[in-house]
Amino acid sequence: MTTLEKLKPVVLEQMRDQTAPIEMGSRLKEDLSLTSLQLIGLVSSMESAFGISMQLEDFKEANFISIHTLIKMLETNYAV
Repeated sequence: MTTLEKLKPVVLEQMRDQTAPIEMGSRLKEDLSLTSLQLIGLVSSMESAFGISMQLEDFKEANFISIHTLIKMLETNYAV
């Protein structure tokens, strides 16, 4: 299972509009309409789904721009 395949349901559970497509280029706020509160929920859900504990330095806005930036951070910092 790819990181994208594992991340999709995690993101989907945070979305209000669950019909929006989740793709590598999908932007979290603009395309998927995630609010700040939903992004916080996303962090908790990612930690559970991937069995990780995110480090403080990973909470940079640059990591939470798109699905691609999330996957890059997860694969680089947590070897998922």
